[in-house]
Amino acid sequence: MAGGHRIAISRLHSLFYFAYSHSVLTATCSDITSMITEAVIKDIYKSYNKPCKDEAELNLPYFIRLLNPNHQIRVEGDEVVVGNIEEFSPFKRFLKRGLYAVLEFDRNVAFVFQSHILFFNKKEPKMSVHFRPPESKKPSLWERLFGHGDDDDDDFDMDMDMDADDSRKS
Repeated sequence: MAGGHRIAISRLHSLFYFAYSHSVLTATCSDITSMITEAVIKDIYKSYNKPCKDEAELNLPYFIRLLNPNHQIRVEGDEVVVGNIEEFSPFKRFLKRGLYAVLEFDRNVAFVFQSHILFFNKKEPKMSVHFRPPESKKPSLWERLFGHGDDDDDDFDMDMDMDADDSRKS
């Protein structure tokens, strides 16, 4: 499982580098944190930890009208498309079913996903991305009793000297 987390984090870092190098991120992380604190962001991830079951709860038509003057956001079937982002950007399109919440703040509207939050500025055509940091997981009771759970190979972790066992039999 740990390998899967490394791959996911690696993909997120690749997306961040891609977005940064292609000027998709027009505001820096410090711009986000000056408007919305890290504690608020952490609380968003904690509070909205499952995809929204009812699309009506997202209130997408309201937020699209609110953001449309600066971001040209539209819905195409099951996708939301951001019109003012380059076509090859990973943030150009996203599935509605992947949205956990859409939240309005004073200066921004946040589209919350499992691993990141897209912040759209309400007054300017700026978009920022916050990537969810990897969480340090506390070991379960089972892991504390029977091992750390960090070993993801299927072999035994005991050093056995097979020659010593054979010498006792003779």
